[in-house]
Amino acid sequence: MEELLRGVNEFNYSFQKRLAPRTAVVCKIPYPTGRAKSVKNITWYTTADVVVTACIAEVTNAAKVVWDKLETGADVSPAITAIKFDNTTNDYAVVCLRVLMD
Repeated sequence: MEELLRGVNEFNYSFQKRLAPRTAVVCKIPYPTGRAKSVKNITWYTTADVVVTACIAEVTNAAKVVWDKLETGADVSPAITAIKFDNTTNDYAVVCLRVLMD
């Protein structure tokens, strides 16, 4: 599971990676601490037809974790614990994720 990079303060986190064909990456959503009390906004961008899913499970690598597909432009629950990018294409893809805390 990949950790997001913290920005200039505890309210801004980001992640960017180039995915090989037919590979996936799971990004752990930061847990609110200190002055950042909750997740305010989750935004992502991909350069290819990448399947984006999310889960709310505490342990995201368990065998029976339910991943729910996220559609482009849909509201994302601030309760999610991880986002998975699955490159199902035969081309490389770049994925970007940004999480803003409140």
